[in-house]
Amino acid sequence: MKKWLITLVAVLVLVVAVLAFLNQDSVAEKRILEESAAFVVKAETETLATYYLADLQEMESDTFEAVLKTNGKDPEYYDYEGVELRTLFHEAGVDLKEYDSVILTAIDGYSVAYTVVEVLKEDNVYLVYGKEGALLETREEGGRGPYQSIVVTDQFSNRRCKFAVEMDVR
Repeated sequence: MKKWLITLVAVLVLVVAVLAFLNQDSVAEKRILEESAAFVVKAETETLATYYLADLQEMESDTFEAVLKTNGKDPEYYDYEGVELRTLFHEAGVDLKEYDSVILTAIDGYSVAYTVVEVLKEDNVYLVYGKEGALLETREEGGRGPYQSIVVTDQFSNRRCKFAVEMDVR
C-alpha cells in the first residue's frame, strides 16, 4: 500500500513539474503583456491586434457605473472607464456575428467566457482601464489591472476577468 501511494505522489509531482515547464513560456509572454499594458485581440487563436493603454484612451471610451460585490461585503458602486469589447473587435476587423463566444484570459491563465450576444449588446461588456478617475493598478500594486472586463448587467460582479491580457473569439 505504501509503495503504491509513494508511486502515485511521485507521478503527480512529475506531471506538475512537466506542465510547469511547458507553461513557463506562456507565463513569461503574458507577464510582458502586463508590464507593457498590452492587450491582445485574437480570432480563433490568431493574433489580429495589440492595443496599448494610449490606444484604448484614444478610442471611443465610456464612463459608467457598475457594482463590485466581493466575498462577504456589501455591494459598492464605482465609476469605471473603458472601451466596449465589441468596439475592440470592430477596430481589429472582426465580425462578431460569425462567432459564438468571446473568451478573455488573465495573466495567470484564468479565463472568462461571454456570449457574442451579450458582447454585442450596447453599453454592456467593457475592457476597463480606469476606476474612479484613476488608472487601474496592477496586481503587484494591489489592484485588478492594468485591464479587467466588466459586464455592466451583472449584479454580483462575479464574471469579471481581472488582470486581463487577451481575448479571443470562437
